[in-house]
Amino acid sequence: MKLKNIKSLTLAICLVNLFACSEDNPIDYSKSVIITEPTVSNNFDKWLDHNILGPYNIDLRYKIKDNETSMTYHLAPAEFEKSIRMAHLVKYLCLETYDEATGSTEFVRSLFPKIVDLIGSPAYNTNGTMVLGTAEGGRKMTLYNVNNLDPSKPEALNELYFKTVHHEFGHIQNQTKAYPKEF
Repeated sequence: MKLKNIKSLTLAICLVNLFACSEDNPIDYSKSVIITEPTVSNNFDKWLDHNILGPYNIDLRYKIKDNETSMTYHLAPAEFEKSIRMAHLVKYLCLETYDEATGSTEFVRSLFPKIVDLIGSPAYNTNGTMVLGTAEGGRKMTLYNVNNLDPSKPEALNELYFKTVHHEFGHIQNQTKAYPKEF
């Protein structure tokens, strides 16, 4: 009895598949099924292009891309105004500092990560510790907790953000450049 039902079901599926497709509605392969909305650049995007992307070849991203973030954490996007402040601070206190120390933008262009993601919320591990930043594959740095950026508290800026930027930059250097064991 079971074998008869299986044979009947298999025959029915084969017949449906055989007659389901027709040439009446041919597939148009020239059209994409993925429809993307064109993005509109605002003044901050233009500032980033002119001051970060152009001179340093760094894509500083403030619009969260969920497929580029860890699904381990519950994250929120960075607020627009806080992203503007953070971008200016990173440029002044990090990128331009290396420019001044080395005499050109070449050091930053060659070693700094090509992508810097700004995430608004903090990322918490399961043990309750807060992740301040991550360095991935020598090419990407993620900075968390941008929405709590408070320029009136320089100690917090140093502890939560700028030490983190330089710390993660150290990881990026170790991921991209071979150093002798003695070092």
